[in-house]
Amino acid sequence: MNKKLIKVADAAEMLWVVLANVNGGDWSKQSKEWQKVAARWRDNYFEAMDEAGLMPTSEVIDEVIENEENNCKCGGIKLPESDFCKDCI
Repeated sequence: MNKKLIKVADAAEMLWVVLANVNGGDWSKQSKEWQKVAARWRDNYFEAMDEAGLMPTSEVIDEVIENEENNCKCGGIKLPESDFCKDCI
């Protein structure tokens, strides 16, 4: 994947993280219109990630859990040959 596409995928993922955690993940505190738009974005995001073959594998999910257990500052995915994710270096 080229660097520009990686930047777009990273930005889309970060937006999902922000949306998913609005009001501590309790979307019911937002307006119905906000919930509808956020859900549409979420569905489109995951559909696009799946179609692009970018959905996390079980190994990636396990790595995120391991990082959280090892007190990675953000729980991100570790960089190759590193004990930290890109956001904690």
